[in-house]
Amino acid sequence: MGFLEVLLYKNENHNIQTTLYKKPDYHHTYLHSISEHPKSLKNSIAYSQTLRIRKICSTDSEFNKHSKAMLNNFKERGYQSNYIKEQIKEI
Repeated sequence: MGFLEVLLYKNENHNIQTTLYKKPDYHHTYLHSISEHPKSLKNSIAYSQTLRIRKICSTDSEFNKHSKAMLNNFKERGYQSNYIKEQIKEI
């Protein structure tokens, strides 16, 4: 069952778990790194997206899977992977 970017499921022990849900047609269109927006705004996007994933995912394995996908999406938009990795570690 999915709603508001959250997918609920039961694990093998029949406990309810949560993970990030994205519609199949969702496109990761984060602000491009070369935009004229202030650097602080661009930096806050990576932090807030990582925090959102951490809050939604109830297990570390799900958080790691979705944060890795997010890292790749940010790299495609021109962001430095080292900075994104720092944000993930901080959260």
